[in-house]
Amino acid sequence: MSTLAERLGHAADDRLVIISCDDLGASHAANEGVLGALHRGVATCASLMVPAPWARDAASRLSPTDDVGVHLTLNCEYEHYRFGPITQSPSLLSGEGGFPRTLDDLWEHADPGEVLRECRAQIERAMAWGVDVTHLAPHLSPIMLRPEFFGVYLDLAVEYELPIRLPSTITAEQAGFPFRRIAADDGVLFPDHFDHDWRAGSRERVYDAIR
Repeated sequence: MSTLAERLGHAADDRLVIISCDDLGASHAANEGVLGALHRGVATCASLMVPAPWARDAASRLSPTDDVGVHLTLNCEYEHYRFGPITQSPSLLSGEGGFPRTLDDLWEHADPGEVLRECRAQIERAMAWGVDVTHLAPHLSPIMLRPEFFGVYLDLAVEYELPIRLPSTITAEQAGFPFRRIAADDGVLFPDHFDHDWRAGSRERVYDAIR
């Protein structure tokens, strides 16, 4: 089988391209797609949504060499498909059941102490399931771009000695604080550039980004 680099006509150099699949555990279909991409496709890593209903199934089907992180989840954006915090934290529950659907709802009600407890519990549960957690990534990236939440994200990265993912499309000015510099000053590793394109028909856009 030809490598992705060969199919793209892209010679190997000192750049490392990481192809990550988010939302592992979100559904049976997500598990089939992500695990297929990891084991028979071009994906190099994935991130597990621990509170989601199919997370345990996903964890049980991982190979020892799979590069899997925890997709720290504080939102459930689906209208009719609901799941919530594993710590049952009141400030992380919406009035309709499960996590808040929107970032504004989360930001308005979430208690930073409960955010820390929930995110730590998600990491610990993944480890208890036998996942060799390799990194942290937030579900809906702007979740962690509020100072009080970013502090939780960074503290956990330092505590567990894990790299993190930071958005490249949001500047320090837009966030209101120099989040990338703060992470670097704390010795936390993160990719130089993160290209997030989840829309349908993204194949050619992904190839263009890699080129």
